[in-house]
Amino acid sequence: MSLPKLENIIEKLEQGNTLTKICSDKDYPSISVVYRKMREDDIIHKKIMKAREVGTFTILDKIHDE
Repeated sequence: MSLPKLENIIEKLEQGNTLTKICSDKDYPSISVVYRKMREDDIIHKKIMKAREVGTFTILDKIHDE
């Protein structure tokens, strides 16, 4: 997984998109590739998990605003 793709995935996760939805786009790696990279690299794992945490709060903010 290239660094630009990783940064795009992180950005989309922080915006509240799901990893499943992101990885269903043909321009992104499959979810199994992302999970494998997370298992192999602790830094990637931490970045993605932190982005998912931020994304959860983004979703909560959107719900609150509605």
